[in-house]
Amino acid sequence: MLKNAELKLDRADKHILDLEREFRAFIDGNAHSIIVEVNQDEGTVSIDAHFNSDPNKKFSPIIGDAVHNIACAMDHIAWEVIGVCGTRSKWTQFPRGRTAQEYESRCSAL
Repeated sequence: MLKNAELKLDRADKHILDLEREFRAFIDGNAHSIIVEVNQDEGTVSIDAHFNSDPNKKFSPIIGDAVHNIACAMDHIAWEVIGVCGTRSKWTQFPRGRTAQEYESRCSAL
């Protein structure tokens, strides 16, 4: 039932492993400092990383590929779940939104 979602997640895992390998090579080959600041009043943590050279340009497409495969897997899961509980359309997908209100609106549209 969820084989397509599983295949997409397997592919995302491969991208994440590629990213880890590329990032480790970048870290090992560049002087850097990492500063962690905890603001307990606001309940936030900020992490600043400073490198002596620009990050590897390979990071962005690898991250994009992993995120895309995870999003597709969520769409496959939504398709299967809604097929069991309701009526699918060609627009059936896992709800996404840029704001909480947009996300909630899309959830209620299912």
